[in-house]
Amino acid sequence: MFVPNTPAPTSAAIEGPTTLPAASPLAVGVSDRFLQYDARELARRIVAGLDQPLQLAIGMGLTPEQWQVLEFHPHFMKLMGEARDEANSANGLVDQVRLKALMALNEGGVLDMASIMADPKTAPNIRKGAFDSLADVAGITRHKDQQASQAGAGPLITIIMPGGNASPRVIGPVVSEQ
Repeated sequence: MFVPNTPAPTSAAIEGPTTLPAASPLAVGVSDRFLQYDARELARRIVAGLDQPLQLAIGMGLTPEQWQVLEFHPHFMKLMGEARDEANSANGLVDQVRLKALMALNEGGVLDMASIMADPKTAPNIRKGAFDSLADVAGITRHKDQQASQAGAGPLITIIMPGGNASPRVIGPVVSEQ
C-alpha cells in the first residue's frame, strides 16, 4: 500500500549491510561431530606446530574451502584460544612433546620398525628388537604382562584322581573368573 509523503529508501537500505556475517562451517559441509570433537584436536595440533594449519585440516578430513570458513569462525577461534592457554600451562609442554612423539611414530616410526622386521639382511636380534618395540607401541606387551601377572592370582585347584594313587594332585595356578 502506497503512503503519500514517505521518503524513498536510501541505497544503503536497499543494498543491506556492508559486511556479511561469517559463513557457517555447517553450511560448507563441516559436520557437527567435527565441530564438537575434532575441531578441538585440530586447534591443539595447530598450536603445537605439527604442520601448516591447512595441511593439518586436510589431514583431519576437511577440504580447503571448509578450512577457509572454519579458520575464522568464532567457535574455532575460541578453541584456538583455549588450545593456546592449555599449551602455556604447566602440563602443556609435556602434552606437546607427547603429541609430537605420537605423530612421529604414526608418520614414519611404525613403518621403519616394520621394514626392519621384514628385512632378511638385518641381524635377527635387531629384527626381534624392532618386533618388540612395535608390540610395545601397539600395547600388546602391556596387555600380555597384565595377563601374566593375573595368572597366579587365582586359587589352586585340587583334583583327586581315582585309582591307585591316594595323594591328591594339585594343578594350577588357574585364574578363576567370577
